[in-house]
Amino acid sequence: TDSGGAKAVLGHLKKGGLVAAVIDQDTRVDSVMVPFFGIPAKTPSAVVSMALRLNVPITTAFSARRPDG
Repeated sequence: TDSGGAKAVLGHLKKGGLVAAVIDQDTRVDSVMVPFFGIPAKTPSAVVSMALRLNVPITTAFSARRPDG
């Protein structure tokens, strides 16, 4: 993990900015095991840790491929 990047994100959040994070499973960073379609998968925890520390809200978004493109 790039600590300079994390510091920049924290600074941006402290100023009231928004941060979007694309998260993947089974990475090699600090993670927690969560069920992913019923199978345990390592999921990065840094974004949630920062949000909890700064008491900022988290929302989720999903994309889905549609038949019409």
